[in-house]
Amino acid sequence: MRLGDLPAARGALERSLAIGERTLGPDDISITGTLNNLALAHNLAGNDDQALASHERVLAIRQRILAPDHPDIAETLNNLGVVLLDNEEFVRARPMFERALAIRERALGPDHDHVASTLSNLGYVLLGLGDADAAQPLLERAFASLDRGAERDALMATYPLLGLARVERIRGNHDAAERLCRRVIDVREARVGGDHPELAPALRDFASFLREQGRVAEADSLSSRAERIQLATNGAGG
Repeated sequence: MRLGDLPAARGALERSLAIGERTLGPDDISITGTLNNLALAHNLAGNDDQALASHERVLAIRQRILAPDHPDIAETLNNLGVVLLDNEEFVRARPMFERALAIRERALGPDHDHVASTLSNLGYVLLGLGDADAAQPLLERAFASLDRGAERDALMATYPLLGLARVERIRGNHDAAERLCRRVIDVREARVGGDHPELAPALRDFASFLREQGRVAEADSLSSRAERIQLATNGAGG
């Protein structure tokens, strides 16, 4: 989704949700797909409170109707965890991802992309909790799953890769950390463009690393670029 499309997309989703609520009722499972997409649009725009509330509503509906190990419940748990992770609420995010991972591994198998995504998210939570040793194998497993074979997803693979850059940084392996950060930025620029919000976290991470190394001018340039992207995203979110 392009940044300029966010207000229009959110408006369309809100109208679709209103129609679904009127015709089917506010607790019908058929509206959860639209509600989930609306939550994702809020999250992309930085409207975290609205995203969290929408995901929580989806979870309540799905848990009431679906079996507790249904993949759609895992999807919602993962999405809730992402919003909490974005807000550095690591303690609250951890059980969301752990439950989502257990459901997805049982339902989809250990090598599915959705499993890899949740592994990566849980790895970031563990990094946030200060446990790089526990985070590393989860991030490595996620990266290996996403980066292999004809179905490899280079963009998705950058998420665990950026986490592994943080692991190297924590351990003082500066050359490896810089190499991984640059690789993430290069792939994301190639896949989504230079002004997409998915680029901003990698720019901020690399800027923080460079500042630690005393490379202040380079760090300031990257930080300014990340800030411009964030401002554009917030503006597009309305």
